[in-house]
Amino acid sequence: HYVRDLHSLQMEGNLMSKVLTFVERRLLRSVHMLVLTCEEYYKTYYSLIYRGKYVIVENYPAHSAWEGFKHRPSSEFVVGYVGSVRYMHCLRALVDAISKLWERGVKIRLKVAGSGQVEELRAYCDGKPWVEMLGAFSYEDKIKEIYEDINLNFSVYNTDVKNVRYAMPNKFYESVIAGIPILVAQGTYLEKRVRELGIGTSVPYQDADSMAEVLETAYSRKDWYQEALQNLGRLDPNDYFVDAHRDSLVMAILG
Repeated sequence: HYVRDLHSLQMEGNLMSKVLTFVERRLLRSVHMLVLTCEEYYKTYYSLIYRGKYVIVENYPAHSAWEGFKHRPSSEFVVGYVGSVRYMHCLRALVDAISKLWERGVKIRLKVAGSGQVEELRAYCDGKPWVEMLGAFSYEDKIKEIYEDINLNFSVYNTDVKNVRYAMPNKFYESVIAGIPILVAQGTYLEKRVRELGIGTSVPYQDADSMAEVLETAYSRKDWYQEALQNLGRLDPNDYFVDAHRDSLVMAILG
């Protein structure tokens, strides 16, 4: 049984959630191997209803999509949001933070690539020439081009949504592969992983003032941002492709 993500219904604790958990607990009795994308999913949820074997298969990207990637960070400063456009509280806070910095002469650009609530974000950014909206894209064809000039990867999501506290977004692996520091939400498992590697920092998910502060530090290429660059330089990107883990994962599932 392969679980890519937890659903909010599994986490709410209301009547519908309890019914779903009851049904899932019974169905899991016939599962020989549970496959999860994040260790935290087991600790916070499945450990309570499942006692069989499980294996973690993280959301590593395929090497083919990144082969030949060269990071050429912009001489300006580009914050990238790559992926499904959602959690508008966070994105509005980011736009507000960058607007505050432009008023102080700190000229940061924002690049957004992905489908979702694009028109809502476009409307909120109306009249801001420093926002670039690329829309939907093919991962295999465009991911290298999108990340090529990004200076900071934005992965701040709404932590009022319980699943967000435990999930491991693709952006974590993409930051390591691309060598780009990452900004995440406080109070998440993602924050724990980022701080363990020292490859970024965190902010309250809808606090524009806090975002502006950390963005200004990043823009100056000092403190946490410089440390993140150094730590990323010590990591081997090849360890974060699915190809490097496929054989061991297959053996774990079969064994």
